[in-house]
Amino acid sequence: MVVVTDYDDEDAEIKRPKKIYKKINRIVKCLNHDENYVPNNMWHNIEFIDSFSERRTIRYCYLLVPLDSQGALETFMLNALSENSNEKKEAIRQVRDFVNNFKSNVYLRKRREKVKAELRISISVFDPRKTFYTMRELIESVDWMEFDQTDKQYGILKEI
Repeated sequence: MVVVTDYDDEDAEIKRPKKIYKKINRIVKCLNHDENYVPNNMWHNIEFIDSFSERRTIRYCYLLVPLDSQGALETFMLNALSENSNEKKEAIRQVRDFVNNFKSNVYLRKRREKVKAELRISISVFDPRKTFYTMRELIESVDWMEFDQTDKQYGILKEI
């Protein structure tokens, strides 16, 4: 099981993984439960007894993206998309300029709204037909493993 989350604030590194781990523990009653030790960006085992009284193990990883600094998942995705194409890199730069200079008392007032808009607008520029896809369909349609940025971040997942 991999939980992928934004590394968007200090809570992402300490409080959020503990909260998630507590929820997992409530569901499966972890045998090796230690809420003070919830490693980030690495695999560990969660052991429990299933409903048939058999010992089971779940491989678990709480993955902060990006690994090396605070940031949003959308920013990581845009960086990955721009690394192999100068055209996409330039389009993303222009989209970011547009969003950062967009003035409204109603729309895009928060940073998190702006980074989401940057990703959505960029994808609309790359392929306008995908404008009406759900975000899930868009994310799943990209082969993320072809990008160096993704490979660096998700290298940990190659153990699977």
